Amino acid sequence: MIVAPAFAQRDIQPVARQLPEFVPGSMWVKLDADRPQAHDSTMRVVRALAGVDQTKTFWLVPGLHLVRVPVGLEREFSLLVRGLEGIEYASVEGVGTTSQAGTCTQPPKTCTDQYCSQQYWVEKINLDDVWHDYAGVALPQVVVAVMDTGLNYNHTDLQANVWNNPGEIPGNGIDDDGNGIKDDIHGAAFVDNPIADPCLPGESYCSSSSACAACDPGSHDPVEGVLDRADYLDGTVNCGVDVSDGPGLHGTAVASVIAATANDKQVRGFTCSMRVMGVRLYHRCYPASGFRESDFVSGLQYAIDEGATVVSSSILLRPDLGNGSAMIDAIGGAYNSDVVYVQSAGNEGQDLDNPADPTKVYVPQQIQFPHVLVVGATDENDALANFPGGGATNVGGGTVSIFAPGRNIRTFDGNAAANSVGFLNGTSFSTPMVAAAVALFRSLNPTATAEDCVNAVVATRRFVPALAPHCRADGILDVHALLNYP
Repeated sequence: MIVAPAFAQRDIQPVARQLPEFVPGSMWVKLDADRPQAHDSTMRVVRALAGVDQTKTFWLVPGLHLVRVPVGLEREFSLLVRGLEGIEYASVEGVGTTSQAGTCTQPPKTCTDQYCSQQYWVEKINLDDVWHDYAGVALPQVVVAVMDTGLNYNHTDLQANVWNNPGEIPGNGIDDDGNGIKDDIHGAAFVDNPIADPCLPGESYCSSSSACAACDPGSHDPVEGVLDRADYLDGTVNCGVDVSDGPGLHGTAVASVIAATANDKQVRGFTCSMRVMGVRLYHRCYPASGFRESDFVSGLQYAIDEGATVVSSSILLRPDLGNGSAMIDAIGGAYNSDVVYVQSAGNEGQDLDNPADPTKVYVPQQIQFPHVLVVGATDENDALANFPGGGATNVGGGTVSIFAPGRNIRTFDGNAAANSVGFLNGTSFSTPMVAAAVALFRSLNPTATAEDCVNAVVATRRFVPALAPHCRADGILDVHALLNYP
């Protein structure tokens, strides 16, 4: 299955690359939980057919195995294995692209950051009333994992609210907490070399995937790379940038909606009770070059292991390429860890309940679990959002859970100068509003389950009649009402 982004619409768009249909040289095997007697013998046969001694497993999805197979024979192997006893499914591995403990005292009720007057969405979701009510109140901190292109944890307006791994000693090159990753201080990256060639035919800046791999030598650092406007204009990628000093890209812009600091500098996020954890799934040189479905499963597993109770995700599922059952199983498995998973609805202008083109539409309806919220986008007038760069919010009365503002959102703009801001668009930015609201609700209601949180968000929406046919909640996120629920 292909995973695609609910990426922000900007003045300059990334150049499209043709991704492969699936990851070369691997496949998924999921064992049927109802036939455990066949598991050992079946996996012996699978390993023998594939010519491997071991497979990779995931505690998040019991019975799931990632198997290395000969390149070019992925479909043939998956079809062959499906006929074995005790197999629930066997499929190729899909490709994706880009579409702590403690308390803190809330800042003053009046927003004094530079661009507060341009953050119209604050009033639309009644966040200003929350700031008024909780100014000076000490709130427990909640960890929100941002599964995206990475996180610029050195950003001056974000660094105070970035998650710190209490089990790691920074910079000592040792896996202090024993989780298999050295120095994962603010999160981790789950990414291999680009699946697709980052360069278009005729480009001279770099000629192969390996040429651009030099800037990402297997590091688990979640910080994002830097792509400037010239890179987008000519379609090339500046692989020689210093990623530790650059501004954020998509993931950092998303994180700023959740946790930008109230420090009189630029924009303000929800509250200081958020701690954002970076889970980077994309290659730093060129995030549109794709990520492996197994990296998503590993990244989600990591976030849960490290204490995230809310996940904000702006990646979307496509039915037309690959299978994707493993990713859907992983999202479903987060329920057992009491994690709320918040997913963007997408920006294709589709009715997800009745897609006009089922081969191209994105399908969040495949993850309609009780711990999942699917978020659409509205504009400054509470109408369905159409985006300046093209596209519109996806809708669906049975699929989309709720709406939040997603047009002209003043936030960090990673495609301009360091620490700058811009107006960004898409369900990518309505989604972190809902994720942050859930985190704030969990901060005040520590015994609330993931399902309780989802139900509370839907029950306390601000009713907007025109939105009633397009989402389950019939309206827009209302943070103030949520915090006064029930």
